Amino acid sequence: MGNKFFFLHIPKTGGQSINHFFRQTCTDETYIDHIESLDKKASIKEVLSCMKFASGHIPITRLKGILIPPHEWFLFTFVRDPFSQLLSHLSWVRNIWSNPSIYKRVSEEVQQLSEIFARTDFNNLNQLKSLVENLPDYALVFFDNCQVRYLVDPDPTTYLGEKDCNRAINELSCFDYIGILEDFENSIKELIYLGFGNRFSDFDIPYKNKNNPKIFEDESLLPSLKEITAHLTQYDECLYKKIIDLRKGVKQFGKNNS
Repeated sequence: MGNKFFFLHIPKTGGQSINHFFRQTCTDETYIDHIESLDKKASIKEVLSCMKFASGHIPITRLKGILIPPHEWFLFTFVRDPFSQLLSHLSWVRNIWSNPSIYKRVSEEVQQLSEIFARTDFNNLNQLKSLVENLPDYALVFFDNCQVRYLVDPDPTTYLGEKDCNRAINELSCFDYIGILEDFENSIKELIYLGFGNRFSDFDIPYKNKNNPKIFEDESLLPSLKEITAHLTQYDECLYKKIIDLRKGVKQFGKNNS
């Protein structure tokens, strides 16, 4: 098992808390997050060679060519109930419209989506249905089975299929650990035990991100919204259930003991 940690950060799966914890364990010179934002002139491999912890929104298929040699790295990720992940992602994109400091840092595509969302009443089922049915192609990479996408890196402008889901399940063996946001406290303890042994037996559970208020005030709409968005989560659901099954009764889940 490696002594360097890479966190494959799937959006809205507790990543801010994970990054926060590891920031406590590393010096500024040996910690980096959001490596996908590095200047294109920088060599990611060279940057990572000096790090003890790194994280980023980078699909596993790309990581395989970056984490070299792979045996030096403890590779982990977290997943989340797919419908909850989708709701949180929708809320985040909508919320940045009213947060100029974040809005100006995101891509033009996300800015456009945020503007579209700002014009949508998220507590009106008809408007929600229209929004989901008319998502622009560039939005699929954010909202169509996002968690599977991070394990297969498909065409970002097309909907996923069953083959993509099967490929994603096959990629699970690449990880040393996979945590579950819904079992966050236990997952963190398992991660710390696997990664550090007893070195961090006395630790504070990291905070969860409370800066992403949900924009769905009428919770009675959620069952209908879940039905409307079922095609956007169906393969994430399969992946999530597979990971839950793999974790049942297994505290040390990963490529060395799957």
